Amino acid sequence: MDRLDSFHAAVKVAAELDPHMSLTRLDTFLTFATQRDITSMDDLRAALAQDGLSNSAAYRNISYWLDQSWLRRDGSRPEGEKFIRDYPDPADHRRKMLALTTKGSAFCQRIEKAIDNGVSK
Repeated sequence: MDRLDSFHAAVKVAAELDPHMSLTRLDTFLTFATQRDITSMDDLRAALAQDGLSNSAAYRNISYWLDQSWLRRDGSRPEGEKFIRDYPDPADHRRKMLALTTKGSAFCQRIEKAIDNGVSK
């Protein structure tokens, strides 16, 4: 039960950010934040594809964590969470590189702390 309690605590941290956050969206962020060999948008999409996520769903879930979220049908872009920064690859400007922001690192620390402390009863 302790591990389940820890998982519950981590989910609560994500729910504080967005009460309607899907586990897929959280998994997208944690896949990037925990796997140091993922350095680009292509790497992250490939990792998510191994889990069965389509390319468009992967992009939607990744963009949630960037500066601006995915493009809506009306042409607008909602503001993203700014937990991951994307920037052009210096070697190939068609490719996007990714980096965890200070805000993203703080979110990871909050999740880790919640896991260590569990859910308050």
